[in-house]
Amino acid sequence: TLTPATTTTRVDNVIGGPAGSGGIVTFNTAAGGVDQQSGFLRSSGVRLLGTGDFTLNQPTNNTTTLPANVTGDVTFREEGLVSVGSVSGTSGIRTRGGDLAITTNNGNLTVNNEIDTRTTPGSGTTATAGNIDLTVNAPASGDLVLNANVTGNIVSFVVPSRTSQAVLRVL
Repeated sequence: TLTPATTTTRVDNVIGGPAGSGGIVTFNTAAGGVDQQSGFLRSSGVRLLGTGDFTLNQPTNNTTTLPANVTGDVTFREEGLVSVGSVSGTSGIRTRGGDLAITTNNGNLTVNNEIDTRTTPGSGTTATAGNIDLTVNAPASGDLVLNANVTGNIVSFVVPSRTSQAVLRVL
């Protein structure tokens, strides 16, 4: 667990274990957030907590589960597949008015727990909510699977164009 008082920058090669097993990486900031400028994250889960913008946008990040309970923007890029889920008591993603962007490069993006970018999660108007971009960059395979609610101001789903295959599954 990293718990800085200000912005954490230059997050290089944080390894909690191989994706899908091993440890959990938690970023918990009082202010400023996290700015990953290089390197990679490897773990079974990356949990984001606190205040500030969380920019974990390196294409070699590889984790299985991503939850967040923050006040600020969240940008996360994943090498393979990732699920919005539960880790250590944090479930789903809440940004309290911040924008959310998640991109997978070679696998599914699955929403198993609620995403809510409203200023007051669980209630209120979406007019003050952050925007949501969920992107799957997997031209050969990879789906966007929605098993839970996604609530935001402008919500965008971007999936590859493939013939004879479902690319967006709303369950």
